[in-house]
Amino acid sequence: MRKRAQASEMTPWFEAIDGIELQHGRNVDATFAPHFHEEYQILVLIDGALRLAVGACENVLRAPTICVIAPGLVHSGRAEGWGWECCNYYVSQATARKLSGARPSFSQHIVDDPELSGRLVEAYKLARTVGSSRALITLHGALGELFHKHGVCTLTAESAAHHPGVDRVLRHLRARHAERLPVEVLADIAGLSPFHFLRVFAQSTGLTPHAYQNQLRVAHAKRLLREDAPAAQAASEAGFCDQSHLIRALLRSHGITPAMFKRTAAGSNFIQ
Repeated sequence: MRKRAQASEMTPWFEAIDGIELQHGRNVDATFAPHFHEEYQILVLIDGALRLAVGACENVLRAPTICVIAPGLVHSGRAEGWGWECCNYYVSQATARKLSGARPSFSQHIVDDPELSGRLVEAYKLARTVGSSRALITLHGALGELFHKHGVCTLTAESAAHHPGVDRVLRHLRARHAERLPVEVLADIAGLSPFHFLRVFAQSTGLTPHAYQNQLRVAHAKRLLREDAPAAQAASEAGFCDQSHLIRALLRSHGITPAMFKRTAAGSNFIQ
């Protein structure tokens, strides 16, 4: 019987190559709140089990499953049993287009391809042992195959809103996410009553307007941290009340702190 770990473990991500970030984690009794990323998230299960909710679908994933989560798609996860070990690749939209020749999308977010899963894990191992130059060849080949073999042309997460008023609100939130935006103002933009707006927005995005705005703030803060901005400045410019709010938001959705992110963005490129 597997000995149960006593505490949660998470290894910080690092900048593997231009446009791709890698995170390796062993997550015990861990829970990640609903959130989204600006990048494609390629999650590869190595061990254990993860109960993952992507949009309206919830599945228990076990190795060697691959899960592809498109930019802007809300998802959450929690441990099934003792927890899970995985590699996550965060691929910028520009890099994904370069590797696939188009903007890839997927009709199914779960990919059953053990051979491809093994190659993605191998890229992580190469990056850990011999550096990113050799890992780059394996990683580019595996990601290119994933996008070409399993990607299809479907509606993107952003174009699948169920009400035109939600699209207007999303554009407004992206443009002014650092500001205080009361529900009444957003409902007026959507052309709905506040109660109806909250229900329609949650059905369309999987988040409340406030939670969605916080995720836009997290994305903005990450961009500033990559540019070596101090955490307090990143928090303020992104719209958080203070640095502690940014820290809590990053931990809930990404399992990292601003300090971890800045260390890796600065080029230390480490895996624990």
